[in-house]
Amino acid sequence: MSKDNICELFQGRDKLICQSLFSWVNDGSHSIHDDLYINHGERTNEVYLRIFKDIFTKSKQIGHYELMIGITEVSPNLIDEQA
Repeated sequence: MSKDNICELFQGRDKLICQSLFSWVNDGSHSIHDDLYINHGERTNEVYLRIFKDIFTKSKQIGHYELMIGITEVSPNLIDEQA
């Protein structure tokens, strides 16, 4: 599913935040921001984290999200079986 298709699953402000998250991720892979410091505040961080999780939920990839943040662990046996 493309980033544009994922963003279409959101409405209003959530859609704008989804688009900004994809822009930030894509820019981050092509730029260095060593001197960049941004303090959005706790409420803004909560909203961005919610949208980040919703991206995985809406694209039916919640297992990937859970694995990335450590909710789900990959069994070493499963890794060996897939290798």
